[in-house]
Amino acid sequence: MSDSLSALLDRQGVAILDGGLATELEARGHDIGDELWSARLLIDDPESLRGVHRDYLLAGADCIVSASYQASFAGFRRRGLSEREATRLLRRSVELARQARDELWSAPEHRRGRRRPLVAAGIGPYGAFLADGSEYTGIYDLDAEGLARFHRHRLQVLATSGADLLACETIPSAVEARVLVGCWRGSTEPAPGSPSAAATAGASRMAAISPPARRRRRRRLRSWRSASTAPRRTISTVCSSACAGGWRSPSSSIPTRARSGTRRAASGRGDRRTSRATWQPWRRGGSGSAPG
Repeated sequence: MSDSLSALLDRQGVAILDGGLATELEARGHDIGDELWSARLLIDDPESLRGVHRDYLLAGADCIVSASYQASFAGFRRRGLSEREATRLLRRSVELARQARDELWSAPEHRRGRRRPLVAAGIGPYGAFLADGSEYTGIYDLDAEGLARFHRHRLQVLATSGADLLACETIPSAVEARVLVGCWRGSTEPAPGSPSAAATAGASRMAAISPPARRRRRRRLRSWRSASTAPRRTISTVCSSACAGGWRSPSSSIPTRARSGTRRAASGRGDRRTSRATWQPWRRGGSGSAPG
């Protein structure tokens, strides 16, 4: 890890992230309806991932996030891959982003007026592995110790992969956030009596909920997710359609320049890196529909 992000913010005050990786992959015709989501292309078509990274950089992104949000040892194991193969794929996700960045930075014309872009290793929540919507609620069957077992090895691999920073995305609970910090620091045991200890105890009680109660919660969650079958309102993405006036290359749906004031959001099922407020525009009187 480096302090390049601090240097970037000290210089320009804001960092432009890339847009939705999976959203752009779907726009280019890829079917990512898979348990591994966009991480499947680490196996089947890594060049497509590198191409999207490259185009976001050309559009003006200061930081690109690797295709490892949905990648985990448990997920690759479920696909029949060994731990060694899973480690190689996790490292490949960062290598592809770094290759795209280094290719851009090797051309002098892309260096003028900007700092060297950063590569972040994406880390998704445990709920992303479950693929049942719990990445938005934090309603898991694991306590803090189980979450630590899930996250620790992957975080260690990505932290030593050559990325400039880690991007922990869509973390739905304070318990899981503390676990990730604990894994980063090399310890997951909070001090007795601390707020972290209380949160851990709360997570243990949640994990002790009876199976019938868990099933009822899951049914409510599925009902919420299927509340509407209407098309979701598309929210603009940085370096994508929100870049008003940006010239679009015939070979890419991403414009070649971005505006620094644009926020990164999500569109539809393609990108899960989105806030709860983005998913629920109807609660604010907007015209969007409930998640389907």
